[in-house]
Amino acid sequence: MIGSRDLSRMLSVVAVAVGLTGVATPAVAEQRLITEVGAWRAIEAVQGDRRYCFVIAVPPQRTPPELKRDPGSFFVSLRPKSKGGGTEASIEFGYPLTPTGNVISVGDEGFALVPRHETAWLAQESDEPRLLEAMRAGLDLRVAARSARGNRTTDVYGLKGFSAALAELQKRCRP
Repeated sequence: MIGSRDLSRMLSVVAVAVGLTGVATPAVAEQRLITEVGAWRAIEAVQGDRRYCFVIAVPPQRTPPELKRDPGSFFVSLRPKSKGGGTEASIEFGYPLTPTGNVISVGDEGFALVPRHETAWLAQESDEPRLLEAMRAGLDLRVAARSARGNRTTDVYGLKGFSAALAELQKRCRP
């Protein structure tokens, strides 16, 4: 379950990921839970006259467990004008990343990531529909990455509830 402090941090990351000129803070952005299904929450956030809609989850499994890092999270934001079919996946790692060797995998499907500081997106925007299809059909999603310090990490996200949370978000929230 995502606590309010974690959600505020994640909302700040989403604000950057969706292109706000300033980072949202709890005092600036109004947020509303649309639904929670399994590990996934559908959120609507409003800052000024802009509306942002996304599903989010935190990884219940992070390895190596002894490595100290900030919380991580996986987002799928609604982006109706995107080339990726109306969504944009992004991952907050909780540490700075190296520029190469970071990947998402769902079953046999693998997707390269392009990082910026502690956040990464799919290297190919055209892979968005294929990633979502794999997430809807899969049991879990694995994110393997290398920190700027050289540590290899793997975060595992359960996909139970993802399809239902995204469907509800798409039905009730349009940015």
